[in-house]
Amino acid sequence: MRSSKSYGAELRVSGSSAARRYDVDRGGIDVTGVCCTGCGRLYDEARFAFGATLWCTCGRRVGALPASREEPRRPAGEFAADAMLARLARWLRLFGFDCVLVPLGDRVSMRGALAGGRAVLTASRVVASAWRHSAVVRIESADARSQLVEVIRRFDLAHRIAPLTRCGECNGLLEPVSRAEAAAFAPPRVVRKIEAFTRCRDCGKTYWEGTHAAAIRAVARDVAARARG
Repeated sequence: MRSSKSYGAELRVSGSSAARRYDVDRGGIDVTGVCCTGCGRLYDEARFAFGATLWCTCGRRVGALPASREEPRRPAGEFAADAMLARLARWLRLFGFDCVLVPLGDRVSMRGALAGGRAVLTASRVVASAWRHSAVVRIESADARSQLVEVIRRFDLAHRIAPLTRCGECNGLLEPVSRAEAAAFAPPRVVRKIEAFTRCRDCGKTYWEGTHAAAIRAVARDVAARARG
């Protein structure tokens, strides 16, 4: 351990040169911080919660910990996807997984998602590299179905796919409603032909078994098979 002077405070240095932590003695009060290895500027350690990093004014990236090499956690189907993956988020919901949307690169939203135990999905290389956390996952596939396979395989969720149990629009859970209740929302010809209906308990969108539902179930079977293969 060595000491140095910076910004009028004594810095007691610990850790590697790649990610140095400092205990700062300011008038007898110890403050833990993270120091830029380029210019020595000290940052509040709270800014690096959940593996966040930032660019220092000197051009160096500053982070509290080295990038984790462990495998991502396997959540029970709870995700946060950035705006670039809105279509993937909708399909994950249709497969029964809890998936919220967060603004691209928004640190407050991402911290909230990670604090809530969600895995954060992003298509942005920049966003992924800015977080040293195993639950921040960059999706590399370009089309939605391949992205689904990538997520389901990575988090081993093929056995948890439950199509049409969650609303694709708002992420709310679906609950059964009677034909009489559905008549207020579904077209009359549908009410005459279909017996089983569900409705989102959050936004009120009504779903029923038709060609669209059959197509969703077919995609689910295909994705599950490819994820297991």
